[in-house]
Amino acid sequence: MSGDGTKFYWLDSNRVVRQYNLSTPYNLSTAAGSPEFTFTISTAQDNAPQNIYFSPDGTQFFFIGDQTKRIYKYVLSTPWRISTAVFNSSSPAVNAAPYSESSPRGLWFSDDGAKLLFCGVGATTVFCVDLPSPWVITSFVSNTSLSIGRNCLDVATNHDGTIPYVLVNPGTTSFNNEIG
Repeated sequence: MSGDGTKFYWLDSNRVVRQYNLSTPYNLSTAAGSPEFTFTISTAQDNAPQNIYFSPDGTQFFFIGDQTKRIYKYVLSTPWRISTAVFNSSSPAVNAAPYSESSPRGLWFSDDGAKLLFCGVGATTVFCVDLPSPWVITSFVSNTSLSIGRNCLDVATNHDGTIPYVLVNPGTTSFNNEIG
């Protein structure tokens, strides 16, 4: 969802990101029948993308890949317009030490882009990593983790990043543990 709630994005099982305009902000029932723009994620990056995340200004989007176990960054030349996306970089593998996520599913960034959270259905853990610079995913500086004991489908935080919210199968759970 764009910051103003007028654009909604959906990643389908064929690696296509679809962008819909909403005539009433944050109301999905007001989406047009067909997407305004689409973008197909290349199999050169990953054949099984799982989740997408947009930077707050709409100039970057990220996805986590189940096939390669990496996070990918695309830059949008026109903010919030998915059709202008160009591949930029990828992260270290999230299934390599010290991480152990064999089936990544969810990702989330702090509002300032300095921290990245990711999780999946393999490790039953939410990982929080510091990035070398905001929105730069080519390396991870340090990490903390929170064992949740259940498969994680997605992760988000409250506005100040102190409370993680985890979508587990079934249901959503919040944790009062600070992880970053």
